[in-house]
Amino acid sequence: MEPTQGKPQSFYRWVDADGRLHVVSSLESVPPAERGKVAVVTLQADASPTLPSLEHVTAWRPDWISFAVGFGIALLLAALFKLLPNGLASRRARCWCSASARC
Repeated sequence: MEPTQGKPQSFYRWVDADGRLHVVSSLESVPPAERGKVAVVTLQADASPTLPSLEHVTAWRPDWISFAVGFGIALLLAALFKLLPNGLASRRARCWCSASARC
């Protein structure tokens, strides 16, 4: 249904026996057995949707202090694991050569 200027639009709404919601634009589209359950929904043509105000929303800015602290902790942990006697893995797990060769 095309919107009309200045005229309200009516729709007919009902729920069938299976629990399905139906919305149609003409009463003739409603089955005669269901017409007793019809609710009329009227929309004003001049009503325009309103959007929430964005005055309180600020643009996203990176938090450099949090980034620097997180990056520093990651570097510190990497340095600590590097200084451990065997790193994070045992000598055999770090060996890339075949199992029969001595690393």
